[in-house]
Amino acid sequence: MYCNDTTTWNLLKRHLGHTLACVGYGNTQTGLVNISIEDTDTNEVILDCDRPDWADNEAEPEPEKTSDVWLLVIDDGKYGPSYETYATAELATKHLESLLRAVYAKESDGYREEDIQKAVFEGIWDDGNNFLIIVCQEVATK
Repeated sequence: MYCNDTTTWNLLKRHLGHTLACVGYGNTQTGLVNISIEDTDTNEVILDCDRPDWADNEAEPEPEKTSDVWLLVIDDGKYGPSYETYATAELATKHLESLLRAVYAKESDGYREEDIQKAVFEGIWDDGNNFLIIVCQEVATK
């Protein structure tokens, strides 16, 4: 499996230098039913996969429509990530910019306008203590 996208890159980057483990879940009656890659330093599941034949054999019906929402993920490294949902990428980007200017990248803390503009353009901020990222989430609707 090979991934070459910004979201995966940023997810993996957060775990550099951490201890990772490949863990299997199940019991003696059902056997192995789930395998995951976990960061044992942060207790975060990075990749999770159920055994293909474990789910019901009946295929779930395809949703009639899908729409995108945009998430602004904010992780201050203390309490875990929080998620804010927006209807458009533009709204999420505007809020990211306002948070950077007001809280995370203030000029009084030594950040420059170029730092803010780069983060807004890329949709990601990581100062080592705070991690903010804009991601697209597909939502099934009826």
